[in-house]
Amino acid sequence: MEEISHILAGTYVTALSNFLDLNILISTSYTMYDMFGSILNSLLTEMSCKTDFALLLNAEFLIKEEEIYGNILTLFDPASLDSLLKRINGMLYQKFGQPEI
Repeated sequence: MEEISHILAGTYVTALSNFLDLNILISTSYTMYDMFGSILNSLLTEMSCKTDFALLLNAEFLIKEEEIYGNILTLFDPASLDSLLKRINGMLYQKFGQPEI
C-alpha cells in the first residue's frame, strides 16, 4: 500500500507540474493508517500553524471493473503553495481576463 501511495504521489505531482509548467519536486510521501478523522485532525493540527490551505485531489481507480474512490491530500509548504496559487491565478487571468471584484 505504501509503495502504491509513493507512485500515486509522484504521478499526481508530475501531472500538476506539467500542467502548471512548474518544476515541482516532492519529498518522500508518508502513509498513515488509522480512522480518517484521526489522521486529518493530526495533520491539520500540525499544518495549521504554517498555512491555511491544502490541495485535495479526488481519485478514482478501476480495478477489474470495480470502481474505487478516494482522496489524495497534499500538504505543500506555504511558499510552494503560494507559487502554485499564483501560477493558477495567472493561467485563469490569461484565459478569462481580469476577474470582476
